Amino acid sequence: MVSFNVLEACRVEGVTRYFMSSSSDIPSSPSLFPVEPSEIKAHGHVDTQLLQKLASEELCKNYETDFGIQTRIGRIHNVYGPMCKYRGSEANTPARLCRSVITNTDDVDTWPYLRERESYLYIDDCVEGIFQIMHSEDTAPIELVSDEKVSLLEMKELALEFSRGHVSKEHLVDMCSVRQVDHTAHFVPAVPFAVGLRRTFDWVHSEVQKEQAVLKRVARGSINCTPACELGPWFSDM
Repeated sequence: MVSFNVLEACRVEGVTRYFMSSSSDIPSSPSLFPVEPSEIKAHGHVDTQLLQKLASEELCKNYETDFGIQTRIGRIHNVYGPMCKYRGSEANTPARLCRSVITNTDDVDTWPYLRERESYLYIDDCVEGIFQIMHSEDTAPIELVSDEKVSLLEMKELALEFSRGHVSKEHLVDMCSVRQVDHTAHFVPAVPFAVGLRRTFDWVHSEVQKEQAVLKRVARGSINCTPACELGPWFSDM
C-alpha cells in the first residue's frame, strides 16, 4: 500500500510523475466497498489487501487533482524470474515449484488449483511494462498481465523436462509455440513462459547448489560456527 508520507514527500520535493504498483485482482469498475455486506457476513472476512490497494489508488488520484502529481497505475500480478524468493509459502509459484523439483521434495500434487490456468509475467517484461506505463499519457489504471496462461501441472512438466536435461533450444521453441493465449489480456510479453521458467529454473538450481555446498562444509566441520549462524533463516525449512 502506498504511504501518505511517500506522496507527501513527492509533493514537497516537486515530483511531477509517480508510479503506483496495484493489483490485477481489482475489478474493472471498482468501488471503495467492492464486497456486499451479505458476503462479509457469509464468509466472515473481506479482502483487506484489495481495499488497501483501492484506497491507495484513490489517494494517488486526490494528489493528482490537488497538487498536479501525475500518477500512473499498473495493476500487476504473478511476477516471477531469477533473483527472487524461492522457498517457503511466500515464494512466487514458478520459483518455488522449480526448487521442489530440483530438491526432489515434490509436493506439487498437493498444491491447490492444480489445473487452473493463471498468467505469469517475467520480471524483464514487468520492468519494460512499467516503463511503457510511465511514458504513456493514459491516467487510468493499466493491467500489466501476461496474455499467456499455464496450470501448475503444465508448469511442473516443464520443470521436470528441464531437470532431465531433455529440452533443446528447438524443443523450447516448440513449447512456446503451443502456449495457450488469452487475447483479452492487456500486455503481450516478449519472453514466453517456457523461456522465462527455464531461466528461473537455472538460477534456482545454482542457488540450491550453493546451499548444498554450505551444508556439506558445515557437516565436515570446516566452518567454525553453528549452522544457524552460517545458514541463516533461509535454511529453516530445509
